[in-house]
Amino acid sequence: MTEVVVLCFPDSKRDDRLSLEHEITERGAECETVAPADLGSVIGRTDVRFVLDADGRDVLQCFLKGTPDLGSRTVLVASYETTLLSKMHEALARGVAGLFVRPVKPKAVVAKLSLPVRVRPRSRAGSVPPARFPSSPPAARFPSSPPPRPASSPPAPQSGPSLPPLGIRESSPPPRGSSRPPPPIDVPRAAPIPRDAPSHAELFAREAPASMGGAAMASALSPELSQLLSDAEAKVAPLDAHEVSLPSPEEEIEAVLPHDVLLALDAPIE
Repeated sequence: MTEVVVLCFPDSKRDDRLSLEHEITERGAECETVAPADLGSVIGRTDVRFVLDADGRDVLQCFLKGTPDLGSRTVLVASYETTLLSKMHEALARGVAGLFVRPVKPKAVVAKLSLPVRVRPRSRAGSVPPARFPSSPPAARFPSSPPPRPASSPPAPQSGPSLPPLGIRESSPPPRGSSRPPPPIDVPRAAPIPRDAPSHAELFAREAPASMGGAAMASALSPELSQLLSDAEAKVAPLDAHEVSLPSPEEEIEAVLPHDVLLALDAPIE
């Protein structure tokens, strides 16, 4: 037998009524709604349960006077606890199932009604149609020959640290913790110009073509020009004869790295 629950709520409490209706029907029971003015027409029914809005005008008094034996079939809902306390002694004497203060919790209110859990019948195994799976598309044809490989691009050049100048590259600094300087680098030195080397005027006269005449070219130079060439050769000769001194590896390193960095490199590793 299906249980029936009567809800008596004014229009101002429509949200509470709808939430309770949903929860009651989920339990498998039927739900009837009556206005507070029509409550007297259903008070005499003993096969139903009631959920009343105690805030309604004279709803609680009308219900208590019309039903001498409530039992545990009624749940009261009110907005303020004082509304329930004013009639609690009389409601408890009639055996009211529950007293709830808003906001309404539908699950708790319906649980107080002690509605039996309705088990929904399961469908037979044979009545369930088997699930249809879409047929798989035909396998795609693979080409007889593999596709040509894309041309391999040349590897990108690896960016590395730039090399130091030639002088620094050849004379690398000594390793840490070693005070021993690297061996000196043998550099061919410029040979000095001999004193008895011919002058530029003489070389010009010797290398002149025969058609011009070497003696004629030598005699064509004026004495002033010959003197200037001789003075210039006298000034250049000492510079050429002077040996060019190359810097030592230590001097080359000091020219690139600061002095404090060199001291840090020479410090022993702890």
